[in-house]
Order: sequence, then structure tokens, then C-alpha cells
Amino acid sequence: MISSWVELSRYDEIIESSRWKDSFYKPWLYNDVIVISKSPDDDAVNVAGYWLSRLDTLKGFYETVYEDDRYIVLERYTKGSL
Repeated sequence: MISSWVELSRYDEIIESSRWKDSFYKPWLYNDVIVISKSPDDDAVNVAGYWLSRLDTLKGFYETVYEDDRYIVLERYTKGSL
């Protein structure tokens, strides 16, 4: 996330050692924006793979606002946007 250059005032970093966080399993309750690396660092390979393989779940709460060969950026739907 940090290397994506997305300017954020605060963020919830999810890496291998933080899979215990509630925000890992239900990010839509905690995070308005999600940045997932398509080629993550070693400390986030499994985490990124987990959510990349479950994009359908995330798409129930988020829309893709940016995607390239390195990142996918999702933003939580706002009221009335569905």
C-alpha cells in the first residue's frame, strides 16, 4: 500500500502478521479504500492472494476505482451508488 503512492492520512496495513485483525476478514466495516498489490512484498503474499481470489466478495461492498498491472484500488460504495 505504501509503495502505491496513494495519499492517505491514516491507513490500516494488513500483512502476514496482522491476519488476526477483524479488519482483515471484514474490511468493509473498517476501511473506505483498499489497495491490493498484484505483486506484493514477501510480508503480504498470502494476504494479497487471499483477497485477490475473493474479489467477488469485496465487489459486494467496493467498486474498482483504479487498476493497473501492479495494483487494484477499491473504494467502498456510498449510499445511493448501488
